[in-house]
Amino acid sequence: MDIQRTVAGMALHDGEEILHNQKPSWLNWMKSIVFIGIIGVCTVGFGLVFLYFPWRARQRTRYVVTSDRVIVKESTWRTTNVNEYPIEHITSTKHGSRLLGVGYVEFAVSGHTGPVVLGGIRNPQRISSDIQELRSTGTRRAAH
Repeated sequence: MDIQRTVAGMALHDGEEILHNQKPSWLNWMKSIVFIGIIGVCTVGFGLVFLYFPWRARQRTRYVVTSDRVIVKESTWRTTNVNEYPIEHITSTKHGSRLLGVGYVEFAVSGHTGPVVLGGIRNPQRISSDIQELRSTGTRRAAH
């Protein structure tokens, strides 16, 4: 019985394992939320309607790291962009932590014009080290 496995609406390759699957943290939009919250309080609740926009941006963004690739899925009102970066094409990675363990992972991809940034993610150091391990050894590591 052949069952096709999917994640975030995307089909996985045969033998591909999911290592990380997450949305950006709310902390990624903390400045916007605080600013909009202040406006909302000042305008007696009207500004709170604008909290919808950071919430919607978070709901429409997904970062998936598998044993074979890094997938970035971003949707807007009209389009959905899915970018896949094979692990073997990733040339370097770096990460940074911010508030409460949330940070970013940035990596370079051969043939890609600029760095790819996964922003507002939990455990950026672990995700970066998993990508580096897959790059250097080519071995698949079981998900934590």
